Amino acid sequence: MQASKHFTPALMPPHAFSRRAVHALALAAALTVGGLAHAKDISLLNVSYDPTRELYVDVNQAFANKFNLGPNPIGKHFGLGGAGARPDIEIVGFVQDAKYSDVKREIPPQYFLPYRQEERLGFGSFYVRTSTPAEQMLHTLPAVMRRIDASLPIGYHQTISQPYIVARMTELLAAGQPMGKVLEIGTGCGYQTAVLLKMGAEVYSIERIRPLHDMARAKLRPFRINNLRLIYGDGILGLPQAAPFDGIILAAAGLGIPDALLDQLAIGGRLVAPVAKNEKEQQLVLVERMSSQRYQRTVLDEVFFVPLQSGVV
Repeated sequence: MQASKHFTPALMPPHAFSRRAVHALALAAALTVGGLAHAKDISLLNVSYDPTRELYVDVNQAFANKFNLGPNPIGKHFGLGGAGARPDIEIVGFVQDAKYSDVKREIPPQYFLPYRQEERLGFGSFYVRTSTPAEQMLHTLPAVMRRIDASLPIGYHQTISQPYIVARMTELLAAGQPMGKVLEIGTGCGYQTAVLLKMGAEVYSIERIRPLHDMARAKLRPFRINNLRLIYGDGILGLPQAAPFDGIILAAAGLGIPDALLDQLAIGGRLVAPVAKNEKEQQLVLVERMSSQRYQRTVLDEVFFVPLQSGVV
């Protein structure tokens, strides 16, 4: 008879994503959503980045004034790095000044580089300019962001998780440490899988729907990744032959976390999963294994995932 598992509740502090996780998200999108990139391109964040070519930017009025570019700076060039820098950046757009981070401060000189030309994109910010009072926008912006950062259908009544949720779960799993050996339940199209790989994990990913398993394998196989195992099977059972795992991540929500997965979590390991409270409500849960029979459970965000199901199809 198996001994009962003891859970200790915990509180989770406010969270900010690391640059490493954002890099992994961007690369994973290139690997899984944008189709098959050539293998030589994946060492950079964005597969279209070419450090030998000229860059193109927009500048604001404050930038043009500071550097005496005249009333129409389009077509002019500048460089970064001080005196002697190669003028390899061409100005292709000119925008009006807008407040940046503090409405009381003077507008700074700014140039805007397309993200597809930047190999070190660490974060993104949205600035909203409105003719109405700012407080009237507070209820509108979350709805707009949900439409932008949305889960997308991948067929067979499954979805690819929102990039925000993928980043959130990955950061919880890593906790700032090397990821080690990770079990993923629900490969889907391979997006989360690619993020985990970019973070340095040795990934075992299980998918119960054969066409999705085949699709992920077709997308990831050309990269000849040595630290990846894709398995067609029942994720609820885990993968005992490869256990224990330093991390386990679930892409579907059950009414609880299967005992088989808890048993396969290494002592000191972390499990991140959506858990259903009822038919309409789900919560993101972090479980840390403190000893052979003691687990610490932390309830986090409200989320919505497809249901966790047993068997294979």
